[in-house]
Amino acid sequence: MRISKKVITTGAIILVSSIIIGISGTVITMIQSFNKITESKEINKSEIAKNATENMELTITCMPFAFIGICLIIGGLIAYFANKSKKNAENNN
Repeated sequence: MRISKKVITTGAIILVSSIIIGISGTVITMIQSFNKITESKEINKSEIAKNATENMELTITCMPFAFIGICLIIGGLIAYFANKSKKNAENNN
């Protein structure tokens, strides 16, 4: 397997896994915060805001990893097509 294909595959794995971890973490913490709200008799706006902030922490943490995955995919695609055009030029000569 060519190195560019490995880079594309690695980037795709990093991208997909970071998105899945970020979204699943957000969903789990949202469920927990909704449970806290339903259990409490008084609805405190500051507590709701605090829960919303906590819900986004994991998603925000995973965003740089998703960006790294996108960069690897783009870099791998550029390398793949650059090498492909070089091989086609050599075959034509």
